[in-house]
Amino acid sequence: MGKRIIFMDSDYSFRHSIASSLNRLGHAVVEVDSVPAELCSLETFAYDLVCIDSHLVSADTFSFIRRIRESCPTISVILLTDSWNENHGSADLEELSVSAIVCKPVTPMMFVEQIRQFLSDSTTIQPIPSTDAAIKILKKQYVSRLPEKLRIITEAIETLKKDLRDEVSMTCVLRETHGIKGMAGSYGLSSLGAVMGRMETEFRQIPNGETSLPDSGWNKIECMMKLASRLAEAAVANAVVKRPTGIVT
Repeated sequence: MGKRIIFMDSDYSFRHSIASSLNRLGHAVVEVDSVPAELCSLETFAYDLVCIDSHLVSADTFSFIRRIRESCPTISVILLTDSWNENHGSADLEELSVSAIVCKPVTPMMFVEQIRQFLSDSTTIQPIPSTDAAIKILKKQYVSRLPEKLRIITEAIETLKKDLRDEVSMTCVLRETHGIKGMAGSYGLSSLGAVMGRMETEFRQIPNGETSLPDSGWNKIECMMKLASRLAEAAVANAVVKRPTGIVT
């Protein structure tokens, strides 16, 4: 029997690929990039499984998990994170009130298989070793998208310079900087992740209703964008990956 699953992750391509696979397996999957307003009350939170990223945009993941546990204590929660290590154990899972933790980077197919295992025996998730070739492919895909993502951020910033209250552009900047930051460290690009993290923080700290920033504020952001562009260019130049011999699944 299919399960009702909500998948909460700011990476659209990763989230959509997994949701599509789970739907084909007979599950009913809702995918969102943050905590939607209609879930804030949790009065109609009718899901069997929550898959949630530890770094959601505009949301405190762990506060939301605690609220889920208070309102719906029997729901299973799988946490996706890029900041976990093998030294964490069952006590940490209990403290975080999650059923299982999956570490990024992970390929969509690997994660779908882990979910399938979990739903068949919801006591644990058995780790599925990732191959070096699979991770290299994920990194290459991530790096190849960096120039376009930085272009999108730059265009949104230019719009915000004219009107800082433009919600579409502000959301775009927060989403893209957050997305780049979230996986940069997993692929050895911690410097780029740190720059994007600082930029995300700069924009989040702008008071509501503010119409513009002083020149010094925009100059600071421009310097961060220039540094991010240089780091991204270096990452693209270094992302020469030999074509794998054989099929990676």
